[in-house]
Amino acid sequence: MNQANPITDDSLLNAAPANAGSASRWMMIAAGLAIVAAVAVFAMSGVARSAVADAKLLPAAESPMVPPFSLIDSTGKTVTHEDLLGKVWVADFIFAGCGGPCPTITQNLQYVGMALKNEKDARFVTFTLDPKNDTPDVLADYGRRFQADPANWFFLTSKSESAMHELVEKGFLQTVQAATANAPIVHSTYFVVVDRVGRMRAFHDGLDVKSRRNVAEAVKSLLAELLEP
Repeated sequence: MNQANPITDDSLLNAAPANAGSASRWMMIAAGLAIVAAVAVFAMSGVARSAVADAKLLPAAESPMVPPFSLIDSTGKTVTHEDLLGKVWVADFIFAGCGGPCPTITQNLQYVGMALKNEKDARFVTFTLDPKNDTPDVLADYGRRFQADPANWFFLTSKSESAMHELVEKGFLQTVQAATANAPIVHSTYFVVVDRVGRMRAFHDGLDVKSRRNVAEAVKSLLAELLEP
């Protein structure tokens, strides 16, 4: 049986986020959203509660599938769920004008990407929750802030906010609440790790520094799954 090599670059996976203070203000909100996400995963897949709570890889046969989607990336190209088949990928959910948790989430994913830079079949997919304002050009600028390589890190937008929110909530099982006159978009801070055939196999808190290692190790394990007899 093939074994995934452990992630050993502690300088990448353990460094404190540059905006840790801002992230800490969102931890209570994130905790509440995490409970909602965990309940949704349990309800959809029937897996044991402990598998969700412990953030282990969910069993392949019991993992919910990513739904079909067709969106536009920061280069103006169409990206669909089929383009990601055969890859192991990490999804996150942000918006460029976010003054709360989003920069920390993106920075943590940046570090995961750096730790996995030699994994040719690893991909990273960021879904904007504010497609009205997050045009491809805006997302391209946002990605450049985090040295994102558009060849393996896609920033996706849509023509419809309601359709994007439905995809996130019903498809990825993550909470999102549209902005109101008095409040910005409120959303899950979780990473979703997807295997080569489109099954959601792990969920990790994007504000937790420890998630960098957990996500990187999950990706490595899923990359190795294809090689097992």
